This record gives sequence, C-alpha cells and structure tokens, in this order.
Amino acid sequence: MNKNISLKLLLFFSILVSFTVHSKERVWLDYDLAMGKKLADVDDGLALISALTSNEIEIAGLSFGFGNINDLQFMERETIKILHKVGRSELPSDRGAEDKYQLGISTDATEAIASALRKGPLKILALGRMTNIASTIILHPELKANIQEVVVNFGRRLEYEVGVG
Repeated sequence: MNKNISLKLLLFFSILVSFTVHSKERVWLDYDLAMGKKLADVDDGLALISALTSNEIEIAGLSFGFGNINDLQFMERETIKILHKVGRSELPSDRGAEDKYQLGISTDATEAIASALRKGPLKILALGRMTNIASTIILHPELKANIQEVVVNFGRRLEYEVGVG
C-alpha cells in the first residue's frame, strides 16, 4: 500500500474514532469514489466501507461528485455495489457536481444534504472536493447552523489543479 494512501486511511480512522467518543452521531459522507479504476486511489472506497459497517455512527446520507475521476456513472455504480455488499442497500447515494462550474447549482446531492440538515444537527465528512457541501450552504444558508462540523480529508496529486470548486 503506498504511503499516501496509508496516511489517508490513518487520518480517516482517527476521524471515525473522534466521531464515536460520544453517542451515535449523524454523519454525512461526501466523496469522489475512484476505487476500481486502474491506478486510482482506494481511500474513499475503504473509508466508505468502514463507515457503512460501523455501529458507532448513524449514516444520514451519502453523496458523490467529481474529483479523483469525473465519471459519476462509475461512482454511482460502484457505490451501489459497495452498499449491496455490506448490506446497506437501503441507503441512497446522491449524485452531485459534475465539475467545478456547478458550484452553487442545485443537484440531487445538495438537496439531499439540505433535507438531512433540516432533520437536525449533522457532521459532514468530506473526502473529496467540497463543491457539494459548499453548494448546499450557498443554496440553503439558513441550514448552516445545523452543520456541527465539517471534517475534510483530501490530498493532491501534482497533476491536479488546486482551486475553488
């Protein structure tokens, strides 16, 4: 396992443990799943599997968007496979931003996150680009108070652009 992935997994498990110190907390996972693509990172997939099989957190929802790869159909298909394999196929996963130009645009992901926030306080674990989370806040600023915490876990490859969106 390469060093970068090992560090990401260590960070994720540390985050997961920090969530479990108190009673079961509502957590939203937003990611850019690339597990299964040749030469792609597996960290989001392993984090997703770990969270879905944890008895310590309540998964309020899942969303995905562009990032490691820009193939949202692939992410959706792989998410469904993972949900089925871990026995959590009742959970929906919502498609988000297809690119950085969709910042502030309503998607299934932004509306699902907003719906979960309307139900009460929520911690957000952002494993990829923050476009879905930022767009939810832009579109529904009145719900900001229900975001307890946003935990960001991401990396950057040399060939990736760093910027807004």
